[in-house]
Amino acid sequence: MSCGVGKSPIEKVYTDYTIRREALLSFERSDYMYCEQCGAQFEPESKFCPSCGSPVAQTPGNAVSESHIQEPFNHSGNTEEVVWVLTAQRKESFFKRRACSLIFMRDKLIVAHLSAQRQKEESAKVSSEIKAQGKGFFKGSAAMMQHWANYHKKYYSMSSGHILAEDPTNFAIQYVNIKKLVYQCESTDIDSDGRSYGHQGKLDISLFEGKKIKFSHTRSHDSTIKKMLIELFGKKLKYRK
Repeated sequence: MSCGVGKSPIEKVYTDYTIRREALLSFERSDYMYCEQCGAQFEPESKFCPSCGSPVAQTPGNAVSESHIQEPFNHSGNTEEVVWVLTAQRKESFFKRRACSLIFMRDKLIVAHLSAQRQKEESAKVSSEIKAQGKGFFKGSAAMMQHWANYHKKYYSMSSGHILAEDPTNFAIQYVNIKKLVYQCESTDIDSDGRSYGHQGKLDISLFEGKKIKFSHTRSHDSTIKKMLIELFGKKLKYRK
């Protein structure tokens, strides 16, 4: 089904991506691939789509690689080098959360907020591109999901100045001002009745000035990330699986 001028109910749902914005933003795991025929998600080693059975096209554009986080250990002395970007939610109050990206550089951490207005503008832009390409509902949905799964990657090629200028609420934290950083991985446990329940990932920063900044995330344990955080923060880091 193409997304033209028609006003069918399916096309109306298709164009209203903001309804699914929160779900799209939760797609932080970037090692998944998406079927070009039906939009279903599957593991990168799959040869056929588990949903529609179509052969998987193993193209570089279909898979979202995280190879960039394998490179933080080449200490080049460039403080503008982006070591890692973590998609997170900043805890502003008990009930209020703000979507953001945490950009880890060599000497500082930048908090880049994703405002509702920017989400709306980005979704509208991608929706327009999808329509122009004549993609149907499923391919269009997959393209939109892929866009938000990759959104944080833009920061790998941006300077700290450009990131801070992107939104007036963005700010930087120099590592020398951090007293303690607690990184807790997202995890899943099983109770005595065999039921599983999850523990949300957390990142809490305590500054020497007494201020605390808290975030939640959806990353599970990764030894590469742990090693990178140890190299950046040393004894300041408390890493918990």
